[in-house]
Amino acid sequence: MGPGRAYVPRPGRKRPVPGKIFLLIAAVAAAIAVVAAIILLTNRGGPEKGQPSPSVPPVSLPPVASPQPASGVSEPPLQDGPASAAEPPAPLSPPEWNDGFILVEESGYQTYKFNEEATNRYIETVAGAEEQLPEGCTLYDLIVPTALDIMLPESYIQAQQINSSDQRKAIEDYIFPSLSIWNPQVRSVPVFDTLRSHFDDYIYFRTDRHWTQRGAYYAYEQFCKTKGIEPFPLDHFEATSYEGFWGSFYQQSSSGEMQANPDTVEAFTSAADTAFSFTTTEGVTEEGWPVIQDGTGYAPENLFLIFMAGDQPYEEIVNHDLPDGPACVVVQESFGNPFVPFLVEHYQYIYVVDYRYYPGNVAQLAEDTGAQDVLLLNSIRMTSSEELVDSLASVFF
Repeated sequence: MGPGRAYVPRPGRKRPVPGKIFLLIAAVAAAIAVVAAIILLTNRGGPEKGQPSPSVPPVSLPPVASPQPASGVSEPPLQDGPASAAEPPAPLSPPEWNDGFILVEESGYQTYKFNEEATNRYIETVAGAEEQLPEGCTLYDLIVPTALDIMLPESYIQAQQINSSDQRKAIEDYIFPSLSIWNPQVRSVPVFDTLRSHFDDYIYFRTDRHWTQRGAYYAYEQFCKTKGIEPFPLDHFEATSYEGFWGSFYQQSSSGEMQANPDTVEAFTSAADTAFSFTTTEGVTEEGWPVIQDGTGYAPENLFLIFMAGDQPYEEIVNHDLPDGPACVVVQESFGNPFVPFLVEHYQYIYVVDYRYYPGNVAQLAEDTGAQDVLLLNSIRMTSSEELVDSLASVFF
């Protein structure tokens, strides 16, 4: 792929803001700042320490000076159903702090620190990315929460003063409503409440930061709901499991509890006739791989790599059972690897880009391939990293 093209607005794609709408946006501008302050100051462990913010290269977009909360939007943001009334059971032991995560009994949890500047930059990038896409191409945004707010009860988080921002507020009261104002053409895919309602299922690993493919399946259902198509049931896919996975949390901590309770990697494989190829960071193209590989014989720490051959700059899937089917582009990081295999049932062509390594331009890729959909799928922690948000911007502008 060639270098990213410059941002050139297309005739007819600009959405003028009438005076009344402008006044509405201005009227709720002050309220959104309150949401940011609430998220910043209600970390369960107290206020965050200040973070130095490197300069961010300018983007040819309207500035997102003060994103608005849901209360100031004429229509409520898309929700993924009522939050589950039930809470996960509270662990009996206090958390132990490690480098970048906390250990609670035999499970690891990544914390999340809301960064207003980086989050606004993320909103700018996503809102502007949609403007870059070809006519008729829809942009979807799916943000994956960490296991902490899904698998631990709020009462435990507060009682233990775990210094982590409220992920539901950040996603559904800040990011998605802001996107709906600055570019209503972006389709947000809310998954927080859906995942929370399945807290008693095996949706996150204990020894690793990622969700399981079962957790990714529930997000796939929400994507289908947002897009207006019917998801395939989980039992439509061939299930295989591989025991003895020790993920990144275990590698960092060598926890005895984790060693005694390794994870199981579940894989759900489509029966479709697919061809999978990918290009490595060295520019080598590999062909003839399965979308999900047989994990037999994999080292315990590498079992998550059975999905989509791990993290690659560029990947392609062709479903030969869907002639004349649609195409999509997925812009992701590693959380997308167990998610993408479910999409083969709906698209003839799937083009997967890891924005951290991809040297090309996603809008050009969508135009060249005739993709109807572009899906952004990333961890919530990415939205608070200015470095990663800049990497995402680099594949669109």
